[in-house]
Amino acid sequence: MRKSALWLLLALLATGCRLDALVEIDVGEDGSGSVRVEILADREAAEKIPDLAAGPLVEDMREAGWRVHGPDRSSDGSVRFTATKRFSDPRGARAVLQELTGPAGPFATLRVSKQRSFGRSEISVRGDVRFDSGLATLSDKEIAELFGDPLGGNLPKDPAELRRTMEDVTVALKVTLPGLERTWPLDPMGERPTSVRASSTVWHWQPLAAAGVAVAAGLFAVIAGVGGLRRRRTAAGSPSDEPDQPPRRLRQVVLHAAGVLFDDGRDPADVFAEFVKDRQGSAMPEEVKAVLARLRQGTLRTDECWRVLRLEGDPEELTDQFFASRRLTPGVRQLLERLRESGVQAVVVDDQPREWSARLRDIWKLDRLVSAIVETSEIEDTAAESLVEEVLRGPVTDARHALFISCSERLLEVARSFGFEVVLYRPDGGTEPRGSLPTLSSFADLGVGASAS
Repeated sequence: MRKSALWLLLALLATGCRLDALVEIDVGEDGSGSVRVEILADREAAEKIPDLAAGPLVEDMREAGWRVHGPDRSSDGSVRFTATKRFSDPRGARAVLQELTGPAGPFATLRVSKQRSFGRSEISVRGDVRFDSGLATLSDKEIAELFGDPLGGNLPKDPAELRRTMEDVTVALKVTLPGLERTWPLDPMGERPTSVRASSTVWHWQPLAAAGVAVAAGLFAVIAGVGGLRRRRTAAGSPSDEPDQPPRRLRQVVLHAAGVLFDDGRDPADVFAEFVKDRQGSAMPEEVKAVLARLRQGTLRTDECWRVLRLEGDPEELTDQFFASRRLTPGVRQLLERLRESGVQAVVVDDQPREWSARLRDIWKLDRLVSAIVETSEIEDTAAESLVEEVLRGPVTDARHALFISCSERLLEVARSFGFEVVLYRPDGGTEPRGSLPTLSSFADLGVGASAS
C-alpha cells in the first residue's frame, strides 16, 4: 500500500477545508480486532476530490485488505469515507497501524498486547502518538499522484502557514477494549506526543475451574463474577502475543487477619477505639492511636493499656471484655477447613499487636488450620510493601500460584504488583469493584457457609 494512507487522506487539510478524522482501535477478548478510519469532509473538500472513490489510494487500500465504504455524500454536500481492516492478534494490529501512517509515523510506538496470567487476561493499548513530522513529510508529487490538481502543489511548506490551514480540523484516536472505551483528541501539528494508556482485564472461568480444587473454583469464581465483574470464557488455543508459560495452580491463599480473618471487614484499630469509647474512656483519639502503636511495637501489654487510657475497672477483666468483643468473620472457619481438605495452604498475615493475634487464634483454635503466620509491627506508609516482601521471603515462594484476600486496597495493589492474584473483601454489601480489584462481599459467595463460628 502507498506511503501512509491516513496522511495522504489528510492532505485534504492543505485546502483549508473542514475535516474530522477518527481512528478507532477495537480489540476483543482474544486479542483480535480491527482498525477503523472514518473521515468526514465538508462540501468544499468533497468538490476538490470528486474522484476519490476511483482513485489509486482507495484501490491500494482495497488491495491491502481494507474494507472501504464511500465516499458517501450527504444532503449538505459533505462526504463520509470509512475504511476498516481486521487483525487476528496483537502483532497484526501493529502491522495494520503501520499501513495507516507508515513505520515511522504517528502510531509507530502504539502497541496492542495481551498478557495472560492464572484465570485472567489483560488487554492493553499503550504508546505515544507523535506528529513530529506531520504533513511536511508528504511531497507535492505524492499528493498530485493520488488526488490530482489542484491539490498537488498546494501543500504549504511553512509550519505556521500549514497550522493555519488546519484550524478547522479535528483528529481523534478511539480505543475500545472489553468493558472499556476511551478517546484521545490529537493535534496533527502538535510538538508534544499524546500518551495513550488503556487496559482491560478479562476473567476466565474455565482455567480456574480446571485448577482441580473445589474451593479454588469457588474463590476464583468471585474474581470472575461476584463484584460486578463479568464472567468470561475463552476458547482453548486463543492467540496470544506471549509465549506459553507453565500452568498456574492455586497452592496458597493469603488472608489478612485485619478485617478478613477477624471482625468481618472492620479495622482492629477501629474496634479498639470503639471499645475505649464505649467504656467512657477520657483519652483523646491521638492518645488511643499512640497506645495502639505501643501495643504493636510490644512495649505495652494489653492489660497495662487501660490505665494509660484512664479506663476504670479491673485490667484483666477489661482485657477479657475486649477480646470478647472481637469476632471471627462468618464463614472463614469453613473456608480454612476446605482449604486444608483440598491441599491448599492458608497463610495469615497479621499487622495487629502480636498479643492480640496469638490470643484470637487460640480462642477460635485456628492454628491447626493455618499453615503459616506472618506478623509485623510496622505502621508506616511502607508497611504494605514490607508485609508483602515478608510473605514472599517466608511461606509463599511463588506469588503466581497464590491468592491474596484483604480489606486494604493499598495492600492488594502492592500484592498484585508482586504477581499475586487478589480479592478485596467488602462485607458492607457493595458490589461495584474498586478500580480493577475484584470484590467479595461474603464467604457465602464461595459456597463455604456463612454462619458465625
